[in-house]
Amino acid sequence: MRHVRFGTFELDMRAGELRKSGVLVKLQHQPFQLLEILLESHGKVVSREELRQRLWPAGVYVDFDRSLSKAILKLRDALRDDASSPRFIETLPRVGYRFIAQIETPDGQSKAAVTAPAGGASESAASAAGERQIRSSRRGWWPGAAIVLLAAVLPILLRVGWIELQKRLKGQSTHITSLAVLPFENLSGDSAQEYLVDGFTADLTASLARIGAIRVTSRTSAIRFKSAKKPLAEIARELNVAAVVEGTVVRLGTKLRVTVRVVEASTDKSLWAGTFEREQRDLMALQSEVANDIAREIQITLSPRERMQIEHSRPVDPDVYQLYVRGRFFWEKRTETDLRKAIDYFRRAIDLDPTYAPAWAGIAHAYAPLLVQGFASQEEGAKPLRAAAVRAQELDDSLPEAHLALAAAATQVWDWPGAEREHLRAIELNPNYSIAHLWYGYSLEAAGRFGEDLRERQRAYEIDPLNVVTGVALAQALAFSGEKERAKAQFLKTLELFPDSPFVHEELGVFFEGEGQYGLAVQEFKRAGSVHALAHAYAVSGKRSEAMQILDKMKEASTQHYLAPFKFAIVYAGLGEKERALDWLERAYQVTDHQLLRVKVDPRLNPLHSEPRFKDLLRRLNFPL
Repeated sequence: MRHVRFGTFELDMRAGELRKSGVLVKLQHQPFQLLEILLESHGKVVSREELRQRLWPAGVYVDFDRSLSKAILKLRDALRDDASSPRFIETLPRVGYRFIAQIETPDGQSKAAVTAPAGGASESAASAAGERQIRSSRRGWWPGAAIVLLAAVLPILLRVGWIELQKRLKGQSTHITSLAVLPFENLSGDSAQEYLVDGFTADLTASLARIGAIRVTSRTSAIRFKSAKKPLAEIARELNVAAVVEGTVVRLGTKLRVTVRVVEASTDKSLWAGTFEREQRDLMALQSEVANDIAREIQITLSPRERMQIEHSRPVDPDVYQLYVRGRFFWEKRTETDLRKAIDYFRRAIDLDPTYAPAWAGIAHAYAPLLVQGFASQEEGAKPLRAAAVRAQELDDSLPEAHLALAAAATQVWDWPGAEREHLRAIELNPNYSIAHLWYGYSLEAAGRFGEDLRERQRAYEIDPLNVVTGVALAQALAFSGEKERAKAQFLKTLELFPDSPFVHEELGVFFEGEGQYGLAVQEFKRAGSVHALAHAYAVSGKRSEAMQILDKMKEASTQHYLAPFKFAIVYAGLGEKERALDWLERAYQVTDHQLLRVKVDPRLNPLHSEPRFKDLLRRLNFPL
């Protein structure tokens, strides 16, 4: 097959020329080779690995993924082919490519692309077609009789065939109980659209997460596989799910075209695929439609409440949505600087649309970790947190994020029953809401309900196994429940995934200190940059002068910016100065230092438990004594 026609194109492999309507098309050597390979395997999938071996032989070292993408892009550009709606080259994400257009060879034969789903199906289909052609060319007396007979039995055959097909389809359908939505691929060719695509992925995940019958992996774990070239089965194994959802998004003017595929991990079988095109402002309705279709295809029966929640959507201004997803992007980073950037983006979204409830909830969610980590004072953060939470709930009472924000606001005034009520409501609205399970666990830990706390943190970890926060939180809960070996293993597992995380190092240091391993604790606190924890470790290990030097630096720093009083109480408790430690805890109470959540359970404060002032503080914090 040295000379091939397809559409208005003509390829001469001997001359190495591609022409369109007789006019020579400039095409570099590698894209030309790529076209030859795809045409040779017309109608079949050519894997990325096969392309690597044929285009870049052993001993040639290149950035394969980038080089292949550039070659495909140049080839598509020469053919004027659209990746989102291909006429010639179809992309199978993470798998390979297939030439799908009809081709003609010099002998006048025309070949239509065969896109059978199973390997070898195209060959059997072609063989069957060849047999039909041979049979139709035979001459004899029987064709007329055959037509009469066929007319008589065709209705019966169609009826029986349809019934059999239905039986087979029902037998082959797959019931899925766990899945992950992988980051969708941006085919717009515009990196500025990446936020939009990530936002769609997150919202589709959130819609599916509202279905109680399936476990849906949190986006913060799934996003680790963005642009990953791992096999789907391997990704599913790391996320511990039975199926994955993947797809692409391309922006076409004011519209979006979305393709979606559900793949069973164990068999790599496509369970369902669909293509959708909507106006960008109807993005929420689109992801609701996709979520409904996925639930139906994997045999999940939605309750009336779940169906109503998934279908509950409203048009959203694309500019508002862009600002919101940018805010969410920074919120997920959790650093002080990024949290403040997130608040800024959420406020800008509200400036454009004051009725957009998710942005109001976003503001509350950003202030909560600022308060918990001691980056914001009560005066700066608590009031806007509560105001934003209340406004989000007023605008959309079915929004799980709004109720979680109200739970955070309730803990600010030590309203534990109110916090528990709102946590449970958020989980009811979204059973796969890992952050709601996690924050509820923190609240249960604060009250000393360790068994229930472990249950909630375990659930958060199952939903979000590759998140540094859920990994550390599970280790903490295991330690509080007395399962020290499991706790240590979980800490080290999380550290392996996040070796540079200050959060992991600090909490691992607290664990080591509790085990009396002060040298290891000091190492971890230094890696974390946690000065108050380091000062406490020095103090309890007999290095009082080193602890005092750090304490002096903390006092000086507190004159320049807010430093949570709770941290000073930790240091003084380590130094054995109980009255001063209690003085700082009182200051923490006066400014509603959110770190008081751990006052009852932080082992570093155990020496204070018998003090009357400490018991009085617990009473005022509404903790059960």
